[in-house]
Amino acid sequence: MLVLLLLLLLLLLLLLLLLLLLLRLLLLLLLLLLLLLRLRLPFPLLLLLLLLLLLLLLLLLLLLLLLLLLLLLLLLLLLLLLLLLLLLLLYYYYYYYYYYYYYYYYYYYYYYYYYYYYYYYYYYYHYYYHHYFYYYYYYYYYYYYYYYYYYYYYYYYYYYYYYYYYNYYYYYFYFYFYYYY
Repeated sequence: MLVLLLLLLLLLLLLLLLLLLLLRLLLLLLLLLLLLLRLRLPFPLLLLLLLLLLLLLLLLLLLLLLLLLLLLLLLLLLLLLLLLLLLLLLYYYYYYYYYYYYYYYYYYYYYYYYYYYYYYYYYYYHYYYHHYFYYYYYYYYYYYYYYYYYYYYYYYYYYYYYYYYYNYYYYYFYFYFYYYY
């Protein structure tokens, strides 16, 4: 696009130079015409030269008009290209801004919610984990404690009960035997 624009500008400059050259030729022909009118030539020759000169002038004017038309067309094309370039720049700027805003917004959104949920789950995980183990150890400890003391007292009472029972019967039989014999 930029290369085409540069080529168009170059062509425009060449056409301007050509236009200046044609204008110089036109002036030169006019000077020649004035010079012919000053000279005292025979009338038929003078008329022929004047007609040729006028024909050349007309051709130069026609060429000049065509050149001006071409120049205007090139200027129009240049303006259209500049407008197109401006529209493309606006388009890219708009979409760049749009996508920048879009990705920035969603990046911020996901970043924020990621950390929010991360913190939330971490906090509750930590909370439940902590309390779960706290109650687990608590119940485990008390279960163990009661279990231990329960068996301790059970064996304790069982042992003393057995001991007293055994001694009681032992002394009982002992005295009974001793008493009867």
